[in-house]
Amino acid sequence: MGIEQIAAAMERVASVLRRKPQAGAHEDTAATARWDGGLRTSVRSDTGCAVATDMPVEVGGENGAETPGWLLRAGLASCAVTRIAMAAAAQGITLATLEARATSRSDTRGLLDVHRSAARNVVNDVFLGDASGHGHDDRVDGLFFAHVQHVLLGERHGGSQGASARDDGDL
Repeated sequence: MGIEQIAAAMERVASVLRRKPQAGAHEDTAATARWDGGLRTSVRSDTGCAVATDMPVEVGGENGAETPGWLLRAGLASCAVTRIAMAAAAQGITLATLEARATSRSDTRGLLDVHRSAARNVVNDVFLGDASGHGHDDRVDGLFFAHVQHVLLGERHGGSQGASARDDGDL
């Protein structure tokens, strides 16, 4: 779908929400994880989407799929890219490329209940890796930081959720 169609679709929904604000709040599709033996799981949505997870061999998995932690980072990165693309369409900004990278640092001691006081697993950063239309557009950087501020950091909801954001240098 092109930028004009995306902007028009978003405006149609926004028009309805201005008249009926209560229509904006809804339950999201559940993610249901099922244990498939070992440390492998299959996660399904009510719409039929499915994804498998597994853990590395070092902690007893078979390394047969991405880890649940990677899936969390994938969700953060794809949420950021989607929201930025929506905001760009609404503002008439044409994107040629847009990429976000979510990184984290894990401490296996926490996963294995070893030395709890030092163990933490945190999402470190969500990077805006590449965003361009016809040359660098500072407006896209602004969209990225607005997304992080309002969605990932929860400032619309009264406080930080423990994430941070950094611009990945010259884009």
